[in-house]
Amino acid sequence: MVPTDLSSNINGLREPALLIDPAGTVIAANLAALRLWRLSSTKIVGKPLSALVSDDPEKLTRYLRRCSRNSKGTLSALRLLPLRGQEHRCKAVGGLISRNQKQPSLLCLRLFPSGPAKARLASSDAYPQVVAEKRARRRANKRWRTAFENAAIGIAMADFNGRYFAANSAFRNMLGYTERELYRLSFDEVTYEGDREANVLLASELTEGKRQNFEIEKRYRRKDGTLLWTRQHVALVPGMRGVAPFWFGVVEDITERKLVDEELRLQRRNFRESEARLQAFFENSPNLVFIKDREGRYLYVNRGFKRVLCGADEQVVGKMDDELFSAEQAAAFQTNDRQVLQAGVPIEFEETALEEDGQHTSIVHKFPLFSAEGEIYAVGGIVTDITERKKEESARRFSEERYRVLVETANDAVLSADETGAILFANSATSKIFGFDSTELIGKPLTMLMPEFMHKVHENGFNLDTGVRHMNGQCTELIALHKNGKEFPVEISLGELSQNGRRTFTGFIRDISERKRAEEMRTAAVEFLTKPLSDQDLLEAIRITLERHRIGNEQQQQVAKLRQRFKSLTPREREVTSMVVSGMPNKQISGQLGTSENTVKVHRSRAMEKMQARSLPDLVRMMEQLKGPFEKAS
Repeated sequence: MVPTDLSSNINGLREPALLIDPAGTVIAANLAALRLWRLSSTKIVGKPLSALVSDDPEKLTRYLRRCSRNSKGTLSALRLLPLRGQEHRCKAVGGLISRNQKQPSLLCLRLFPSGPAKARLASSDAYPQVVAEKRARRRANKRWRTAFENAAIGIAMADFNGRYFAANSAFRNMLGYTERELYRLSFDEVTYEGDREANVLLASELTEGKRQNFEIEKRYRRKDGTLLWTRQHVALVPGMRGVAPFWFGVVEDITERKLVDEELRLQRRNFRESEARLQAFFENSPNLVFIKDREGRYLYVNRGFKRVLCGADEQVVGKMDDELFSAEQAAAFQTNDRQVLQAGVPIEFEETALEEDGQHTSIVHKFPLFSAEGEIYAVGGIVTDITERKKEESARRFSEERYRVLVETANDAVLSADETGAILFANSATSKIFGFDSTELIGKPLTMLMPEFMHKVHENGFNLDTGVRHMNGQCTELIALHKNGKEFPVEISLGELSQNGRRTFTGFIRDISERKRAEEMRTAAVEFLTKPLSDQDLLEAIRITLERHRIGNEQQQQVAKLRQRFKSLTPREREVTSMVVSGMPNKQISGQLGTSENTVKVHRSRAMEKMQARSLPDLVRMMEQLKGPFEKAS
């Protein structure tokens, strides 16, 4: 097979010219050469050059070998053997015109006759048949070249080795190669690796005569590395006039179509996956799910819906509410459906339905379904059964109301506080006991109901920050503070509730002033004297009573002095004192307060000095007198 672009190199020459392969065989001849030998192309092409000249074969071989090493031309003289056996001499200039690793070298042999041959060559145009053939060939070549180059679709030709020897601009633009770059490549080198095997197999079948043509959709790898989808029609063109058979391909760029097809495929797959996920979600949802058309016929119900109705698809789909429920229920459902259709927006309803196990209450979220044209074609619904929740809410409201009545009618004060000690709730009895209205207490600290000397005791006693329960469920006595500033004894029982990581403390507080006065009266009684009594016994009882009263007054005075000393301490000195008394070493106190150990020692020394404590045991004894029953109980 002769590459068209190489044949054109000799067809345009005025002098006779031949294309010769490395074996010395003529593979193409121009018109001037045909006229020189006065032979047709079939009698020249395919013949060895030695059959056309009378030179010594070895000499001829050496000459051709020299030509194959020189592309500029090698001069020699040849003796031609035209018809009728007449020999003519001519000059010959031969040179290499094509050479690469995959395509054999071709030689162009140009001939310059002298004598009779030159005269015949000059007058050959006088033959009408030759002139007509020449003109027809030129017109055909021009038409073919014009159609070839201006075709909107890619056209390429390749030999049986797969190497391109002709391609129009449309094909070259598809792949991004220049003409010279493309003719150095074979079709398998520009075919995408994944499509190469199928393409080679079809080409082999074409070469072997198993088929005359084939069509394939494949990808080319362009020069820039990107992929190009094409549809290719390939046919086998048989050899003619000395031209070897070759492959002729018409290539259509279908990249855009493939992208659209791939996008549609992905959309269909995503739609199927989305539909499957939605179906799985509906079928496994604990809620009832349904879809009705505008007339109220069920188009879809999920497994939960069918379970409630104890029916299959065919027993529900296509039916209306009045065929599945009572007339009253169906009317209520249809009324709600009409509201959604009229409003065109989702609406939530509370609906009741009679099921096998009794009446059920549900929250039904109904919503319109729109077509591609924006018209409502159906109503969807998601039903959440809230029967149990309704029962729980009713029970909770009853419990809360019972608790409220209990708390509000109690004679004891009831207070609730959060982790920070802020009051959250106070019942009406709190006003009677402490003198504060409940609105005055909400949000205020519990310490406003205690004497100042009890504030630090309260913080350490409850220890809210560490989460340690000191008094949960216990009953103890402490000193409370009335709104008028008067101190009085109370009995308190505390409870703790943890919920969502937050703790709430509730206390029941009882004023025990009357009980304390009665106890004091019983305690103050030295002895019960029975009649008749002597004067001596009466005087002794009076003496003992006076002595005890004196001792009690001294103790009260001592406690009052301790309170004054404790009030003189700074807040930080009170903290350090409480920690020291609880047994914490200085290093641990410094770590908890975030200060240095030396600073703790200074606060400790000043506190002992202000409290007039001679030693640590002395300080502990003083604090015990101040803490009283509250901290002992804790």
